[in-house]
Amino acid sequence: MTGPGEISQPPPVSAEVVSSAIQQMVRDSQTLGITWSLRIATIRLVTSTLILGSFDGDLDNTQLTLTTMTPNVGVGNRVYVMSVPPGGNFIVGWALPIPATAGNMYAVTGTFLVSTAGAEAAVPTASWTLQPLFEFHPGQIYALQYAFNPISSGATNLYGVFRVRMGAASTSGTVLTDSAVFVNTGGLAINIDRVGYIKNTTTSVISTYLSLSVQNATGADFLRIWGAGSTSPTHVTALHVGSIIENPDLAAMAVAIA
Repeated sequence: MTGPGEISQPPPVSAEVVSSAIQQMVRDSQTLGITWSLRIATIRLVTSTLILGSFDGDLDNTQLTLTTMTPNVGVGNRVYVMSVPPGGNFIVGWALPIPATAGNMYAVTGTFLVSTAGAEAAVPTASWTLQPLFEFHPGQIYALQYAFNPISSGATNLYGVFRVRMGAASTSGTVLTDSAVFVNTGGLAINIDRVGYIKNTTTSVISTYLSLSVQNATGADFLRIWGAGSTSPTHVTALHVGSIIENPDLAAMAVAIA
């Protein structure tokens, strides 16, 4: 009983009762499909008008339509998806970041190849200390760094074209970048370091081996690629720069890999 001007207070409620009520509200919301949830999904299909993905843990592997808030997703990408009933499923971020490198191949020492006048030759597969598959993610730009030591075998100054191509030990694969180098008479010129830019404009990860080749454009002597030890190895490295959308000027000069 309360006196004049007094307000009646409800009886205290235990923490257990409050917790039980909240849990029941969550269960009811889940049953009605009105809760938001953040889950990890794998992209299964990407077209110009449709993205499909499947959630981790779905036993039937159902593919759902996704709306992306993150640019340049591709098939096989792992992403965070926010499910917002009844609005849909929204890609809000990467579950696994794009690696800093697409790959690195190198050879430490030795004479790796010989090119006569007019002929192109590639460093043989067996000459590489490491020659992995490079993986280029969709919608991304990469800096393709390559270093080599050119050497002329005789008394003739030589002019050579050094190329990085797609494919293992290839002289016919797609050229991704190249350099023209003038090599002084009868000996090692310098350690040459070059950078070219490439981009993956497809919707899938591109996996490929790469090659380093040389074509002797002048003279009858041999033009070689030579390794100068661990401090100056012949190598090809692909470094991730960023997305095509975020770097339109750089993307304009990058070579498309396909």
